[in-house]
Amino acid sequence: MSLEDKFLLNFFHNNFDTSLLSPDELEDMIRNTNKEIQKHIESQQGKYDEFILKEKKLKSVTDNFWENYDNSNMSNTNILWELKKARKLLKTHKNIIIATGSGMSQESGIPTFRGSGKLFSSKELEGAVPHKGYQFLLDYCKDKEYFVLTSNIDCLFNKAGFDENRTVETHGNYNRLQCVKNCSSLTYPSTKDMQKCPECGDDLRPNILMLGDRYWCSKDVKVKEEKMDKWIEEKLEDKILIIEIGCGIHIPVIRNYSELLLEKYPENISLIRINPDYPSIPDKFLRFRQGNRVSTSRLEERCILALQSILP
Repeated sequence: MSLEDKFLLNFFHNNFDTSLLSPDELEDMIRNTNKEIQKHIESQQGKYDEFILKEKKLKSVTDNFWENYDNSNMSNTNILWELKKARKLLKTHKNIIIATGSGMSQESGIPTFRGSGKLFSSKELEGAVPHKGYQFLLDYCKDKEYFVLTSNIDCLFNKAGFDENRTVETHGNYNRLQCVKNCSSLTYPSTKDMQKCPECGDDLRPNILMLGDRYWCSKDVKVKEEKMDKWIEEKLEDKILIIEIGCGIHIPVIRNYSELLLEKYPENISLIRINPDYPSIPDKFLRFRQGNRVSTSRLEERCILALQSILP
């Protein structure tokens, strides 16, 4: 007895009272049912072949698109498409992470180290004021939940009115002081009256991370990072949009974090990358689609003009 016959016999035993059938009647029933099944399979074969042809054609069109799509070159057609995607993402998300690097501060007069070839001074930091882009973002976030994640130490988000408790400054900020030897893991408001560490009497320094800095006090940053991580877990189901601005490739701390979240939670995280020099997004994220959901947009422009073009 063939495997097909065994299957049909088992089906009949479970669904009919085969005890009422003679062996010949049972054999006829199996044979006739098998023929009907074969006819049905043959009638569907044409539709299956048609489906395979359409699938191959779609794959060919998709492959051709990606062969001709230049992720590093923004043509006029690409720009319009990226703007359209960014506007849609901004309209469809209520949970926002604003992730920024030094390019965000550039239009406030604070040079990027790579761009100017020099370090900024404390005078430049103290005199800097938030440019219009900060206000655009603050207005956009008024009816949303958000976190700011920035590698900048200039305090411009706080000056612009963003919630200090929701602003994670991964390298610290110049408005806080700490002991030069980090004797107590405490930080203090920066005032002219405070020159010495209240705990040990040693000198104070700005609470900012420098290269090879083993005495930097990271306690404040870690507390806010833990708070942001918890918020991300709570909001994943509702989807989260990262608006990443001015994050370069030389010290890509924030840039890498955006891509890490996008890779870890591809169905829940979307990304708008704004950068005049390095707007590209890895192809594996560009190709990703969840249903009809577009998950990324890249804009080769500076902050103010980009935000003016896409914010509702």
